Amino acid sequence: ALSKTIAALVEYIRHMATLIESDELEDLADDIEAHDGLIRDEWIKPAYEKLYELNHGGNITDIINQVRSILHL
Repeated sequence: ALSKTIAALVEYIRHMATLIESDELEDLADDIEAHDGLIRDEWIKPAYEKLYELNHGGNITDIINQVRSILHL
């Protein structure tokens, strides 16, 4: 994926981590940054769709695990 796309995803995750005070989300953002060159563009939208479930009371751990799976982390 393009680095700009990854940077936007990481920024979104860090923003959510701050809002809901989640160290797990911070860890996810760190892992995504570390694997920048390995994440494909077509995986980004499904990852966002899963992350949006945080806005609707989804289980943080389950969502993070699913995002990791989507992004092959």
